[in-house]
Amino acid sequence: MLLKCEICFEIIGSFDPEKINLPIRAELFQSKDPARGEPPPPFAHQPGMEWEFLRCPICRKRPFLTEESVMTPKGIFSIREQRLNLGEPHHVSVTYTDEELDREWQERQINPEPLWECECGKAYQHQPSLTRHKKTCEVAKNG
Repeated sequence: MLLKCEICFEIIGSFDPEKINLPIRAELFQSKDPARGEPPPPFAHQPGMEWEFLRCPICRKRPFLTEESVMTPKGIFSIREQRLNLGEPHHVSVTYTDEELDREWQERQINPEPLWECECGKAYQHQPSLTRHKKTCEVAKNG
């Protein structure tokens, strides 16, 4: 199926409607006419690059207005609907138990070791706090 830029409406490549999936990535697109030796779109040579960074070779704008659909000569092709029609889930959500969430919360609540120490032995986690302390600290002033 041919791919059109949604900004300049030029045909810039092709894709297989059975293989296209979310998120839209560069490697999902091929040449607009491989039988005639047309090269693939320039972004097709950068696998892993997601839709936000792909650019139309004609107008240099992002060729997709949304991350869930692409334009074809027949109109908008919804990738989400295509995947659902094939019986594939679009997104698998990860769920955590209360115990896992509580354990994560406790780990994040542990205070880190102080990073800044004054000559008097008082410790602070942030350098501005140490600076404020040193203005009134007798040991720091005399030392």
